Amino acid sequence: MNKGNIYCILGENGSGKTTLIDILIGLFIDEYEGEILYNHINIKDIDMVKQRACNISILEQDPYVLEGSVEDNIYSTEYYNVKKYRQRILDKELGNIYSNGIGISGGEKQKIGILRMLSKDSDVMILDEPTSALDQESRYAVWRLLKEIKKEKIIIVISHDQNISQFADQIINLDKK
Repeated sequence: MNKGNIYCILGENGSGKTTLIDILIGLFIDEYEGEILYNHINIKDIDMVKQRACNISILEQDPYVLEGSVEDNIYSTEYYNVKKYRQRILDKELGNIYSNGIGISGGEKQKIGILRMLSKDSDVMILDEPTSALDQESRYAVWRLLKEIKKEKIIIVISHDQNISQFADQIINLDKK
C-alpha cells in the first residue's frame, strides 16, 4: 500500500477483514507468515504500540464517545494535531454527551469518531464502515474529504457502501471465489 491512495477492503462477514486490519496494525505480530513493511521496515522490528498512538488512526464501526462535550471527544488524546474539518463533517452544534452517546444519534456519534480520527492527522488511517450511520449528504462529504487529504496518507476503508468505488483507488475483495 502506498501513500496517496484510498484502499477499500470488501468481503462478507467472516472473510477476514478485521483480522487483516488487526495484523496490519501489529496486534498479531507473531501470528502470521511473511512480512509486513511500514516505510520499508518490518513491523516486527517497530514499536507498533507507539505507531498506533502516533501514526495510525483507527475509526471503529461504532465509535465510543465519552461523557462531556464534542470537543472533549474529538480532541481526547495528546496526539491530536489538527483542529479543522469540524464544520465540514458536523454541521450543527451538539450539547453535552452523556454515557456513551445518550442524547445523540448514531450518525452524530459516527461523525465525532471521524473528526477524532482526522484530528490526529496520522500517516495511516483505517476506517471500519465509516459511513454506515450517515445520511447520503454526509457520506459524500466524508468521501470528498478523504479524497482531498489522501495525498500524504494511506487510507484503508472497510465498507459495504456501494458508492466506495467512486472514491477508492483500489478495491481489495477478500471473498472466496
